[in-house]
Amino acid sequence: MIGLITDSLGIFIGAFIGILLKKRITENHTQTIFTIMGIITIVLGLQGVIESDAILIVIISLFIGSILGVSFDIDYRVKRFAQRFTKGSSHSVEGIVTVFMVLAAGALSIIGPMKAGLEGDLSIMNFKAVLDFASAVIFAAIYGKSVYVVSIFLFIYQLIIFLSSKIIEPYLTQALIDQISQVGSIILIAIGFDLLDLKKIQVINLLPSLLMPILINIIIYFAGNLF
Repeated sequence: MIGLITDSLGIFIGAFIGILLKKRITENHTQTIFTIMGIITIVLGLQGVIESDAILIVIISLFIGSILGVSFDIDYRVKRFAQRFTKGSSHSVEGIVTVFMVLAAGALSIIGPMKAGLEGDLSIMNFKAVLDFASAVIFAAIYGKSVYVVSIFLFIYQLIIFLSSKIIEPYLTQALIDQISQVGSIILIAIGFDLLDLKKIQVINLLPSLLMPILINIIIYFAGNLF
């Protein structure tokens, strides 16, 4: 639990620093930062999925997860919920959604809370806190106070994973962790496209895909024992 609090606190402090720098950021700076962030996000995503040895499960996870996301219109619901914290500003809502997805889609946001919940190992969460602190400085310089809200959302998201870690422990293998990471990497690529304005994607609708490898592996586990 301490690791989760440290991560969210790092985002909060980073956001505070970023807001102080915001007055010095011009529109040209913002566009340049967006371009760099988009390229880096795509590169990170490609690195995470290029050597996938379970591409079928990854594809099925994204296919089913995106259908569920669209069916429940998660993107709209999350944005409507986020508007309560931003006084209806579309720019602020966009900031919350973008920053949350960048910080939540990566493998560290899943593996970190799992390791903390199963083994009490905070090393990944502490490393992630440093990365998220740096990211928060950059994003807050662009989106301002919206990043404060992200620190709360991300804490809740990682807390759910932390509390669920004991439940999924019997099915948790290195292969499953890799599959979740690879799905997250493809979502990062989608975020990169969105940041670069190459293709507008409702990325939040892809979020259920991160849970699909767990469900698929549980089905395979029971099917193997049954037959």
